[in-house]
Amino acid sequence: MPINRIHGGNIRVHLEGKTSQGEEIIDFSVNVNPLGMSSSARKTLKENIDILIHYPEPDSRQLKESLASFHSVGYDNLLIGNGSIELIHLIPRALKAKKVLIVAPSFSEYEFAVNSSGAKPIFVTAKEEEDFKLNSLAIMQFIPEVDVVFLGNPN
Repeated sequence: MPINRIHGGNIRVHLEGKTSQGEEIIDFSVNVNPLGMSSSARKTLKENIDILIHYPEPDSRQLKESLASFHSVGYDNLLIGNGSIELIHLIPRALKAKKVLIVAPSFSEYEFAVNSSGAKPIFVTAKEEEDFKLNSLAIMQFIPEVDVVFLGNPN
């Protein structure tokens, strides 16, 4: 069955941001704060508006150095992206994955990214009659066979 590639973050195009009864929609399919931008983010943007005309570092060197130092991890252990979708697609490619375990039901982008990278998706399905609780034994049996496990939150 083909995956519906319409992104939920585009609700204004499809529904004008309202239900058929005119109620406002809060879209949880994207990481957007329904309360709006925080005052500290707004202040930071205003203070730095003049440098926003420049592209950020393409390799995110300064950000990676700062994060590596702050979290006491190696610089090369960090993967920086322009959002979760980009990172989801980079992971199977960066790790040259051949088989990827996906706990389902889950975010459809995992399967799309795995297929796009040329890897094979393997699914462990949480069952509705078990309240979608993870079956850790079912997951563990596939660990030796796969290169990557996509385990989303919630899952």
